[in-house]
Amino acid sequence: MNNRSFFVFFMCLILNLSATGQNQLIWKKEVGGPVFSSLVVHGNNLYFGSHDSVLYALDKADGHEVNRFKAGGQIRSAPLVVDSLLVFNSSDGVVSAVGLHDFNVRWTFHTQGEKQYDMWDYFLSSPVTANDLVFVGSGDGFVYAL
Repeated sequence: MNNRSFFVFFMCLILNLSATGQNQLIWKKEVGGPVFSSLVVHGNNLYFGSHDSVLYALDKADGHEVNRFKAGGQIRSAPLVVDSLLVFNSSDGVVSAVGLHDFNVRWTFHTQGEKQYDMWDYFLSSPVTANDLVFVGSGDGFVYAL
């Protein structure tokens, strides 16, 4: 597994092996909408969000779906793994934390709402952590410390 690279292309997640210099498709997984989220690799899983408003966990060995969480808006930012949580921002203006293993909601925070300024404004701020706080920017013009 150490020689594998993971790529996302629009609606399919593709796993690529490049240790020998020869690229070989190992598996791919089609999801319900375009993927603009960056992948997060943690343990045996890949985590990412999609325009179908779903946060996915896939097994990185074979691509099977381990878990999913349906949010209230599109997930266009990378999720953050912090302690035993996945924290992510969605287009409905809600920052959510779900359990890393069971995907049950642990907490939510409602911003003043995301705003899309033009058709190219489709990325959301990815949360980061420092000093036991989660920081996330919002289309409402604020950065929140949670």
